[in-house]
Amino acid sequence: MARDMNRPLINYLTRQRHLFEKQARRTYQDPARKNVHELRVTIRRIRAALWLIEHGSPRISFRKLPS
Repeated sequence: MARDMNRPLINYLTRQRHLFEKQARRTYQDPARKNVHELRVTIRRIRAALWLIEHGSPRISFRKLPS
């Protein structure tokens, strides 16, 4: 049940991952202000989608990275 509810978010996250890869290459080649901004926006969208997926399902839990 939770998997079906998260499917649109997972699809969205997949699209954002592809966009992130594209933006990262573009920013590396040309670190213009606009490219950096677009990369940061993409990262924020990915983080928001991950938060929604984790908090929308009691069975999904992400481990924090060690600091």
